Amino acid sequence: MAPQGAVDWRRLATERSYAQGYAALAAGDSSLASRFFFAQIAFKHTDERAWIGLGAALEQAEQPLKAAACYRMGLRFIPSSAWLGFALGRVLKALDRPKEADEVLCRAEDWAQDEVLKCIREEMSSDA
Repeated sequence: MAPQGAVDWRRLATERSYAQGYAALAAGDSSLASRFFFAQIAFKHTDERAWIGLGAALEQAEQPLKAAACYRMGLRFIPSSAWLGFALGRVLKALDRPKEADEVLCRAEDWAQDEVLKCIREEMSSDA
């Protein structure tokens, strides 16, 4: 952690990389976006945003099987990520795998509720 008042260059570089990845996605350049997000995963494999971005780039490149594999791999490193679960469920539905999609989406919904409850508890304890 950087001392108070100091610039955290690593964090700035990370945020810039995300911005570039999402800008490439918005411009329709899924190949470039994939490279930015993959670099983030290589740097920190538990980075949820990077897994989401890489999966989105693979979806944009019309590679739904690879996108599903990406989201699954992300869930191995971040097992209760509602965002990864919802993304995987959406791709599975598009792949016409409704039973598997429904199972994943139900788990993701539970994870999302757990996260909301956790945030509420943290907020309530900080008010006390």
